[in-house]
Amino acid sequence: MIKQTIAICIAALPLLSWAQEGKFEVSGTVKNSKLEKIYLSYWKGTQNQTDSTVVKNGKFHFTGTITSTGSASITNFNTRPTKEQIASNSPEFNRFYLAPGHTKIKVDGRLEDASLSGTQVIKDHEHYITYISPVQKGLDKLEESMRNVGQADFQRIHNETKVQRDSLSKLKSKLQIEYATKYPKSYFSAQALYDQTLWNVDLAVIEPLYHALAEDVRNNRSGLELAQKIKNAKEIAVGQIAPDFQEPDPNGKMVKLSDLRGKYVLLDFWASWCTPCRAENPNVKAAYEKFKDKGFTVLNVSIDKDRSKWLKAIEEDQLPWTQVSALKGIEAESAKLYHIVAVPTTFLIDPTGKIIASNLRGEALHKKLAELLK
Repeated sequence: MIKQTIAICIAALPLLSWAQEGKFEVSGTVKNSKLEKIYLSYWKGTQNQTDSTVVKNGKFHFTGTITSTGSASITNFNTRPTKEQIASNSPEFNRFYLAPGHTKIKVDGRLEDASLSGTQVIKDHEHYITYISPVQKGLDKLEESMRNVGQADFQRIHNETKVQRDSLSKLKSKLQIEYATKYPKSYFSAQALYDQTLWNVDLAVIEPLYHALAEDVRNNRSGLELAQKIKNAKEIAVGQIAPDFQEPDPNGKMVKLSDLRGKYVLLDFWASWCTPCRAENPNVKAAYEKFKDKGFTVLNVSIDKDRSKWLKAIEEDQLPWTQVSALKGIEAESAKLYHIVAVPTTFLIDPTGKIIASNLRGEALHKKLAELLK
């Protein structure tokens, strides 16, 4: 059985695959709880489905069909919690993995503390969580320390814990690569590899491991997303010419990336609401001041949608280089060209327009520029 206690970064993705439909059954028992109605949400193909049932004599039951294994959830609310539930801190939620077959759920108290059993994917999930849990717990603790704090406190904590975070992140990546290598038939091996692509895609490492996965694992949502990530990464890999685009600056003047040819350019995708982006801005400013007279500049591309918040952030952070934004979020042309799914994301481009590095932060950015601009 599994106690659902550790979150996985990409668990919010609607994991699914497009295969032959299979029947599922979810049955549960409830005790020490006031649950009267339970909602089941799951993916069928590309559509999210929601079903509901009443708890009767301490039991509940669902049946249906799914395309294949995917993420699902049981809650005590439909779509979103009611105001009364929020006020009384009573919304209950449990994310799990639904596969063809019989999933058994035991609720003793709250839904989030439920235990699950019955299918192979539940066993695989337990194994995967156990495999990475020592490192994940450390990362979760550090993340919690930076949650719900102001920008100044975030930056202070961010700086104080950087060495520890980097060390734990590297160890987690190592464990995930090991897991995918050892267990190519596990549903979560594709997820482990996808986790490696959130910022950079090391094609030399990821692509061979992807091809070594079992066919059904490659065809689940994480596998399909991973395949797309590999394809996208090849388009904006080191050595490729940076895709050109144009967007307006704060005065409405259209600026092209290619207008900056002849200089080393840090193409920096960010947003006013992105605390890590803004925590990195002082470092980028230091690099800019140090190397701007040697042929280096920065092009900030905001994925903001609110013009006033964008301009306020520029002013607050005192950013002296060129700023552009289509104010369309990740639907902007530039974000699509560079396959932006998270910020900050950066690309270092040489004077000929070729991408020579990506996601250089902190001292790594200064070191690279010092090598290039001696």
